[in-house]
Amino acid sequence: MAKIQAQHTIEIENIQQEHQNTLRDVKLRVEVEKEHWLENQKQKQDAALLAKEREIRSNLKEDRNKEIEMVINKLEEQAALQKEESQANLDCRMKRLRDKYESQISDLEHLNNTTQGKLNAMKERVTDLEADNIRLRGNIKSIERQFEDIENVNNRLKSERDKVEEVIRQEFSERLVRLEEENKNLQIRISGVQDETQAGSGTLG
Repeated sequence: MAKIQAQHTIEIENIQQEHQNTLRDVKLRVEVEKEHWLENQKQKQDAALLAKEREIRSNLKEDRNKEIEMVINKLEEQAALQKEESQANLDCRMKRLRDKYESQISDLEHLNNTTQGKLNAMKERVTDLEADNIRLRGNIKSIERQFEDIENVNNRLKSERDKVEEVIRQEFSERLVRLEEENKNLQIRISGVQDETQAGSGTLG
């Protein structure tokens, strides 16, 4: 009985040992399979994550490209609008400047024509004045010649007058002398006549 019980115990221990061995083998296989599974899952997850990342990157790149394209299109539209506005402003400003400069040019041309007309009139006036000056110079020279002629005539007349005065004075002196002599003779004759008259009166008495 004891022998059977001992044998039974040994069998139980053997069974337990086999069970332990089997359990250990199963745990070991399970652990290895688990590690393989985990490794496979990790690789799958890594591959999936990498694919997802690539997909996300691709989507992000596409979205970014779309956003960039939208931004570029918007900027191009804004640039085109600004260009149109700038061109319109530039055209308007150029028109104002052109009108301003054309007005100034027209005013300058009018002023130039007026000034040219005044200049031509002044030139004509200067020409007339120069002609008048030449004519006046000729008149002055003629008057100077006339004045010289008059002066010469005046000098000649003065000389002749002096000569005439001298002649007259000479003649007057001579006549005065003759008159004095005639008066003296006349006085003598009168005295003679008186003497004769007185003498005749005495004889009659």
